[in-house]
Amino acid sequence: MCVWRRVGGMFAQVTSVVLVAPSAVTHSFNTNQRVVVLPITANAGGQVTVSVPSNVNLLPKQFYLLFVLNGKTYSEGRWVRL
Repeated sequence: MCVWRRVGGMFAQVTSVVLVAPSAVTHSFNTNQRVVVLPITANAGGQVTVSVPSNVNLLPKQFYLLFVLNGKTYSEGRWVRL
């Protein structure tokens, strides 16, 4: 469970949720560049529910940084493991 800070006593409007894979750079080449936007399936009562792709090739099991966005503003990232 991830909890983000309230802004002005209320949660900011969540417009999207993304997972970002950690980088693995060698010789100026990033071999693990991946950002996946997760579809929001429910957004009510200060709780957001997202779904993840069932195709393991789109989201291989590993650690990701989870970000919640309000427009183009990113939250603080939280590490999650799929």
